[in-house]
Amino acid sequence: GNVKIKLMHQPYYLTPDADIVIYGHTHIPQSQLHGETLFLNPGESCARNKPVSQCAMLEIQEKKFLVTHYTKAKDKKKFKTQEFSFKRGKKSE
Repeated sequence: GNVKIKLMHQPYYLTPDADIVIYGHTHIPQSQLHGETLFLNPGESCARNKPVSQCAMLEIQEKKFLVTHYTKAKDKKKFKTQEFSFKRGKKSE
């Protein structure tokens, strides 16, 4: 739906040249809007280096991005959630 997404592993070239930049490598969950670009890191899904599994779900709506980060400790059955909403559109000039 008219959305440009850039997917990369290492966050060395995090430039705002897409509507959404999804990256990994750091294993640190993050969702931040810089200008008109949403930068999203889902975290570490495999719980290899941390005692938790992490992932994220992105819902793209016409006027906003909805991000839900999920975290689950290895010994737990349920995920904890954290929700974020980011307004889409042209930045004010």
